[in-house]
Amino acid sequence: GVTETMFETGPFGIPVHTINFTYELSISSTDIKIDNLHSDFIWMNKIEDLELNIEIVNLLKSIKK
Repeated sequence: GVTETMFETGPFGIPVHTINFTYELSISSTDIKIDNLHSDFIWMNKIEDLELNIEIVNLLKSIKK
């Protein structure tokens, strides 16, 4: 899913608008390789275990099976 967030103050003291791409995956193997095309990733079992932006939490909860 895609969400957006806006911050009144970001780096350099200016407003920031971000676009967040969020993925939920099921894996069949633990042999996982992340390449240099990814800026960040998180392995998690529960949405509630992380301090995520509320828009991302709502998106993940809406697609949770």
